[in-house]
Amino acid sequence: MKNKNILEIKILGKEIFLFILMFISGLLIYYWLMRKTNMATSSFMFFSEYCLTFFAGIMGVINTKELVEDDIGEILFTIKDAKRKLGINRQFRFMIFYIILLSIYVFISSLIFKEIIFINILLQLIAQSLFMNSLGFLLVVAFKNSGLALSGIGLYSVVYYFLYLIIRNTFINFLNIYVTGYFGLPIGETVLLTIKCLIYSLSFYICGQINIKR
Repeated sequence: MKNKNILEIKILGKEIFLFILMFISGLLIYYWLMRKTNMATSSFMFFSEYCLTFFAGIMGVINTKELVEDDIGEILFTIKDAKRKLGINRQFRFMIFYIILLSIYVFISSLIFKEIIFINILLQLIAQSLFMNSLGFLLVVAFKNSGLALSGIGLYSVVYYFLYLIIRNTFINFLNIYVTGYFGLPIGETVLLTIKCLIYSLSFYICGQINIKR
């Protein structure tokens, strides 16, 4: 009974959701203030693509670290269905909540920045966030070290930001999920980006879930 209660507490993760809400609220205030400067429109996509999607990656690590890294993981693994509930299921629950927050964020941002096409930007950020969340999940399972996992998603973001700007070729674009500097792609390109991110994300989630162990 005690172990079951521990599992239920871990599944809820209320402090994570509160932190997400505070994080996005802070960014919205920042964008509102930035609207008064010339940098507002040019910085919107940069912060959206790199801050919000990177945060989804961070949560992919945080949501899983206690299962594969922390001491309490030894106890959690003795509980029935803990591997599933605190693995891929927890990531999916988090992403559903995060998508709702992203929807609110993009809607409010579209009222501030008239250049934004709501559905295009929303699909793009959801796809990119799923990719980063699944990458964080896979890396923390692979390394069993949250520091290395966070470094991995950080390295991906930094490297691909510069590679996309400097070296634009088929190989780079195949692995890259960032658009960088646009107020949304045309809907056709947005759908293609979404499909690519979904393929990567499902692969990362499945591979991570299969390999969860102490």
